[in-house]
Amino acid sequence: MVSDNNRIDSNIVLPHLSYKIMGVLFKVHNKLGPSLFQRAIASELETQKLTFKKEVPIKIEYQGQSIGRYFLDFIVENLAVLEIKAERYYTPKFFKQALA
Repeated sequence: MVSDNNRIDSNIVLPHLSYKIMGVLFKVHNKLGPSLFQRAIASELETQKLTFKKEVPIKIEYQGQSIGRYFLDFIVENLAVLEIKAERYYTPKFFKQALA
């Protein structure tokens, strides 16, 4: 967040990229409502000239064994993972999924 004296909050990881991504999400949300659509987000990321990959497969490992795959919704600028949830409220389950 930006404080009253226009300094960037030091608790935000990659603040400039984070703010750009948030701008994309708010713009899509304001136009389409609470259901965020991947295609609209991809289009807006392109408009903002942010590089991204979508539906990126990753291996899930447990105790050194591959036990499956998961698909990340977006990786932006090869720095930030963007997981889209079309829910009104976030639950601890969503945070656990993102941190896994």
